Amino acid sequence: MNFEPSGSKFKLVSVQCASCGAVVGVMDFTNIGVELGTLRKQMKQLSEEVGRVEGYVLGLPAAIQRRS
Repeated sequence: MNFEPSGSKFKLVSVQCASCGAVVGVMDFTNIGVELGTLRKQMKQLSEEVGRVEGYVLGLPAAIQRRS
């Protein structure tokens, strides 16, 4: 069952007994491992894009000289 503790800014998930409903554990609502994996992929893509832009920028002086 999902719940948000009073006064908090985050959600939790309670693991409950199917028979009596007693809470037997509490976990984070979001899976931090999955979130970190997603961020890692996004950072890699961003780094590759920055590298491409850097290559274009570094090549500008030579391109300008060729046009002159």
